[in-house]
Amino acid sequence: MMLLQFHTISLTDRIKEITIQIRRDYNLKLPDSIIVATAIDKNAILVTSDKQLLKLDCIEVIELSQLQK
Repeated sequence: MMLLQFHTISLTDRIKEITIQIRRDYNLKLPDSIIVATAIDKNAILVTSDKQLLKLDCIEVIELSQLQK
């Protein structure tokens, strides 16, 4: 089952702080801000098809369609 390959990341104080800054700087919705903040905290590449998130310059972002080729 695919879901068993994922793990949960807790919402730490650091992620909360980054989330607040992301919301202020980029005017993103809260769920998107949490996702971006978590990726920043974990030094991860964000994979998305969300056009707004693809424009971010604070993190490396890859469009989902690039992985499906």
